[in-house]
Amino acid sequence: MRDRIWMASEELPEKMPMFSAKGMFKWSVGFLCTALALILIFIVLTPRDRLFTTIILFFNLFFFCNTILKSVIFVTSCFLPKTLATRKIADEDLPIYTILVPLFKEKKSTIQQVTKALQNLHYPTEKKDIKLILEHTDKDTLANIPENLGVAFEVIVVPDSQPKTKPKACNYALQTAKGEYVCIFDAEDIPDQNQLISALGTLQHNNVGQAQLTYYNWDRNVLTKMFYFEYECLFKFFLPALQYFHLPIPLGGTSNHFKRHELNQLGGWDAYNVTEDADLGIRYYRHRKNVGIIYSETHEEAPFTMGNWLNQRSRWIKGYMQTLLVHLRQPWRTYKELGFIKFFGFLFFIGAPTMTFVFMPFALLVSAFAFFATMPLSNGLWYFTGANLFGGIILHIGIALTITLKTQRTTLLAYSLLYPFYWLLHPIAALIAVFELIFAPYYWRKTIHGE
Repeated sequence: MRDRIWMASEELPEKMPMFSAKGMFKWSVGFLCTALALILIFIVLTPRDRLFTTIILFFNLFFFCNTILKSVIFVTSCFLPKTLATRKIADEDLPIYTILVPLFKEKKSTIQQVTKALQNLHYPTEKKDIKLILEHTDKDTLANIPENLGVAFEVIVVPDSQPKTKPKACNYALQTAKGEYVCIFDAEDIPDQNQLISALGTLQHNNVGQAQLTYYNWDRNVLTKMFYFEYECLFKFFLPALQYFHLPIPLGGTSNHFKRHELNQLGGWDAYNVTEDADLGIRYYRHRKNVGIIYSETHEEAPFTMGNWLNQRSRWIKGYMQTLLVHLRQPWRTYKELGFIKFFGFLFFIGAPTMTFVFMPFALLVSAFAFFATMPLSNGLWYFTGANLFGGIILHIGIALTITLKTQRTTLLAYSLLYPFYWLLHPIAALIAVFELIFAPYYWRKTIHGE
């Protein structure tokens, strides 16, 4: 038992420490202190008459490059063909497929929903190896597990140990896997019934498959509508374009499909990274392996309260910070393993969103102060600032409108105009993430499921 716990949480940090977020406290604090010191030195050494000009120009160039790259990726994705990978195999020849479902503090209705969805997957029952993974201390969820689920299901109880994270639970259950292929679904997921078959087709030519995520409660309130725009953009537009440009694809937290022997070779998930999915995606690319898009949907539940949204988003931002720091521990080595294009893609898709959320409030405050204090800045810089702000708004409205028209959900038309302002919520989550990165790096903010 102790060996299984060690393998679930400590094998990667001990055997491949450069790929683990464990022990990052000193590294994170050192990085942040160095960044602050450099900022202070810059402020002290820059002449007063050039300080605001330089700061505002820096923020403008950062946001301009970010907007241009997003625009190129989004526009390109609109013209990409949808390639369906199929693999026709007789039922008796299909491989055993292990399905990992980590559960924590889940309601009975949520568990009933996911178990029914997994039973409805078009795959022979005797070839399904479904692991419902629970924490030893989570007695309520254990009591909510339905009886007589069938031979395909097995309940795995993870002994009480640290860290209490989803990746550690998955690593623990992975050791009992019977399947040649492994996938992971979240507690509230409803995957397409043909997803396992579609994944086998994608995995013929790729090392990992990432299915497309969307929401079944997209129309509950304004927040879920904004979340719907974001996920549709990410999984239906951005990720296929990243695949087209041969850029690293950070995995989503669910509906990832793996070849089990390769997953084991790479050390499984990092138990100390709270976005273990994105981190694992980058690790695959560093080992010269790739991720392919599975054109099959998994329907999830979007957070519909601000508190739940902040829990999820701050965890994601903190995990992206962890992933960025892990893979920049030895930047030259990461660069050599990824190559220029993929290294740039890693910085753009993992680093840029995080920095955007951190920079945004400071950029707005500095620009507002300079404007109302009538700082002697050139008209050209103010035009650049205005164009940047206007361009970002137009880009996100354009994204939302395109999604609305493509999905024919015309009730979303008016909400498209609100989508740019949704991103103003992210600096709040980023502030929580920075605080936790220092004081609670492995704390897993739970997203509550169920209506």
